[in-house]
Amino acid sequence: MDHQNVHTQGPSVNNLFPSIAQSFVIILIGYLFGRFKIISPSDSHSIGSFVGKLALPALLFKNLAVIDLKSVSWCLIAGILIAKAVIFFAVAICTFFATRPFNLGKAGIFAICSVHSNDLAIGLPIVTALYGSSGGFDYVAYLYLFAPVTLLFLNPIGFAMLEYWKERNKSEHVLNCRRIAASLARVFRNVAINPFVFTTVLGLLVNVIMTFGIRRELPSWLTGFLDILGDAYAACALFAIGIFMVGRLQRLAGSTLVVSGVLIIAKSVLLPIVADQTVHWLIRNGSENASAEELSTFSFLYCTFPAAPTVFIFASQYKIAMEIAASSVVFGTILSAPIMYLSARMVSINTVEESHFSRIIEQTRLDISVVSVVGILWVYFIFLLSKKYKSYTHIIVMHIMAAVVFMCIGGQLLDHTENEPYWQYLSFCIFFPSVMASRMWTAWLALSLFLIVVIGPHAAEKAWLPFLFSGWGIPLLLTMIIICVSSATSPPVDVSFLFGNTQLILSFVVLVAVFFTGSAFLGLMFIVARKRRKKTLINGSTCTSENANFPGSPTKNKGELTSSIHSSYQHSGSSLHVQQGIITPWEYDLNGTQLSKFVILLLLLLFSCLVGIMIVVWKLTYEEITGVYVAVNVLDTVTNYGQGFFIFIVLAFEKNWFWNALYRKIRQFFFHIEEVVVLSEEELSPSVKNICNTFKTHHIQHCKESIVSDKRYLLRVYESVFTGCDLVDWLIENHLAISREDAVHYGTSLLSARVIAHVLEEHYFYDEPLFYKFLK
Repeated sequence: MDHQNVHTQGPSVNNLFPSIAQSFVIILIGYLFGRFKIISPSDSHSIGSFVGKLALPALLFKNLAVIDLKSVSWCLIAGILIAKAVIFFAVAICTFFATRPFNLGKAGIFAICSVHSNDLAIGLPIVTALYGSSGGFDYVAYLYLFAPVTLLFLNPIGFAMLEYWKERNKSEHVLNCRRIAASLARVFRNVAINPFVFTTVLGLLVNVIMTFGIRRELPSWLTGFLDILGDAYAACALFAIGIFMVGRLQRLAGSTLVVSGVLIIAKSVLLPIVADQTVHWLIRNGSENASAEELSTFSFLYCTFPAAPTVFIFASQYKIAMEIAASSVVFGTILSAPIMYLSARMVSINTVEESHFSRIIEQTRLDISVVSVVGILWVYFIFLLSKKYKSYTHIIVMHIMAAVVFMCIGGQLLDHTENEPYWQYLSFCIFFPSVMASRMWTAWLALSLFLIVVIGPHAAEKAWLPFLFSGWGIPLLLTMIIICVSSATSPPVDVSFLFGNTQLILSFVVLVAVFFTGSAFLGLMFIVARKRRKKTLINGSTCTSENANFPGSPTKNKGELTSSIHSSYQHSGSSLHVQQGIITPWEYDLNGTQLSKFVILLLLLLFSCLVGIMIVVWKLTYEEITGVYVAVNVLDTVTNYGQGFFIFIVLAFEKNWFWNALYRKIRQFFFHIEEVVVLSEEELSPSVKNICNTFKTHHIQHCKESIVSDKRYLLRVYESVFTGCDLVDWLIENHLAISREDAVHYGTSLLSARVIAHVLEEHYFYDEPLFYKFLK
């Protein structure tokens, strides 16, 4: 690993796509083998044991024993460690203060998840494809040095948090020094006996001995043996990842969605950027004769590797946040394919000419603007047809959409008026206020959700006029300030920042204010909702919409929900006013299924703000245009101009809207589905009531045990269901019906009384292989 030659040859992208494709095809094969039970759970466990306890240790030992430690770039390793430590402690601190009561266990497992990379199973093939043939600097060897960094320095801290949380839960008494010391000793003992750690230390020890001893290489017989085990690692590890994914692809929902998304962003977006800047700064200010640009871009690529499945093993051992850990690993691995491909393509560019950079950003801006505007027009169309434009939260989103449309128009005008100062100023007066307005309305969306859920919809309605004036007034004021105190740079590298540092500083202030305001209100909303949910469970009472649980409150039926809403209107003293104003009964959804969509949208918009903060800081402090700089600018362009696409994804396909009504019509035409009319209890005939009461009293348990099971239709598994034919057969066998026609009449009575129902509520009861379920 010669630092003198680190700049002579950059990474080659010729084998990049085949390498990524091959890795994920093996993962897919593993998933299919596990999904269709071609391989048993015991066999998959054996494969995992072989990978973790034999193949991986052999691969590590062999490579660490022969690596040239004298030519290692310790600044690169230190930069990776510092970057991981920054993200590790940031995630741990945020988790600790965001959970109530304080949960040090979740802080530990989430921190580990945010930095624990799948360095060798996924990273090794990609780094080999990119850098394997580059002369002078052995990038591949660094993976074997990076891998122990997390396990030796950061994971023990996370394990100590988990052990403390575990011991704290065992006893109501305060932990004494002896119990804390025992927990720490257990952590370090488990780390020390880990095969991964043991072979790492042994490999480095053998390396030192060979460096100062007589023998300069491992015996050929030992090298051959280790090569056989090491060569088996990659395929087996990727296959094991695929098996691990089985059964976990549908668990990303509710709070799991929010936390998993944040962890994936921290691991695959924030960590690479922090690592790139840290390594670049250390090498530039250090004494090593190495290329800061190439090593920093390599660290950027390395940190995009997804989390390893061992994170789920850690969570399982301590029985904490297992679904979140599994979802983060699974979906992080799936999303890592495009992220790694884009990152590898970008880091292969050492320097970029300003004209080429401008063309890249301009083309990206055009493409994303078209997609965003089309999505916004569709959502506007849906809002009008569904009359959702009358509700409070939708009105705020409509202001965000209007700002994004004007921003896209202004951005395109700026791109095509570079040589015409008058039109350029006019275009800027359209573009910049729209950008700031989209950010301001993001903050007001967060505050509105907080007011609706925590204080009450009447409080949100009172704040509407201040929102309206500040949402558009502050951006216009900022635009006037920029034009008055600054002059346009000529020619700007990026026309989005026409007024240089003045515009950058004002943008930074607004973005930071919006990001922390939105995050604070979002966190407070979850904290208050969690407290109320806990209080409700303790008291055994049903909360009204004034103290609605959000999200994840106890499910209510339609009657209970309407009653709670009505009582809430009366409690607020503004029943008539609320129903006629911009706050609609739809906003009082106690189940949180409606407002949760706006929470997801808010998270995406806050992520866009975070990327904006990073790019503004980068432009203020970093001048050279490298591949990573281009990648981050492209990400900022996508998340900024793509806010309309975020809104489209979240709000364009909601239930009971035009799209779903059209989809239902199509299904009615092709699959003959029916509009099932449910009768109230008063409308049921005495004979139907008698049949249902008798069935529920004497037969329902026996029936469930006999016919209920999990069934598959196409690619979906329906749990705890039965077919119409199954129930007809059972009724005849148990002498509750004398013929199949009589059994169909019996089943229809059960369906009318809501004892059973079609799984999709699309059919009445028939003697056919349609899936039905028992209702609670």
